[in-house]
Amino acid sequence: MKKKTPTVKEEGHPFKVGQQYQNRDGAYQVISIVEPNMVIRYGDGRTVESSIALQARIWENIQDGDDIEIEPS
Repeated sequence: MKKKTPTVKEEGHPFKVGQQYQNRDGAYQVISIVEPNMVIRYGDGRTVESSIALQARIWENIQDGDDIEIEPS
């Protein structure tokens, strides 16, 4: 029997280990996922454990264009 690949809805988040995403601190790679947290590594080598729910909200906002910083004039 073929194993079904979980969808975002089934997992409750869009993340996959080894994939690249971005938050307000920059691009990162998902190192591990152990709900409710995930470990991420930034390009500078910094590793952080964070809430999956928090990172999912940030990722969704960036994808929707809601996280665009407006520079002061």
